[in-house]
Amino acid sequence: MKQLKIHKWLIALLCLVALLGFTGCEDGDKAPAPAPENIAGIWSYTLTGNSPNRGPFTSQGTMTIKQSGQNVSGSYAWADDKVYTFSGTYIDGTLNAVDSDAWTLNISFSGDSAAGTITGIYASSGAPGVESLSMSR
Repeated sequence: MKQLKIHKWLIALLCLVALLGFTGCEDGDKAPAPAPENIAGIWSYTLTGNSPNRGPFTSQGTMTIKQSGQNVSGSYAWADDKVYTFSGTYIDGTLNAVDSDAWTLNISFSGDSAAGTITGIYASSGAPGVESLSMSR
């Protein structure tokens, strides 16, 4: 009788180990795409934030990026038809730059997509702002 119980426990333990081994093997679990070496080109973006004058907003546009080694520069059009230029660096998959309105861009790239923030001070109110950015090309 003891031997039969041991065999049942052993089979149950083996089934549990097999079940745990399969739980992390879903097809949808893919590693994120690596950061591209070169981010130059035209990117579509969506920017969301909460402006003291406008309240919550979502804006879409394009950002053009030029890259020479780790140095980057470019421009993006804002909702009020202003074009802001920026310059900075692209190191280890992250763009860090300052635009012509003194806002800081911090964007992480993965494959053909990117996400990050644009932070600065709203000129109209002097209030700090953090805007979320998502991009694709």
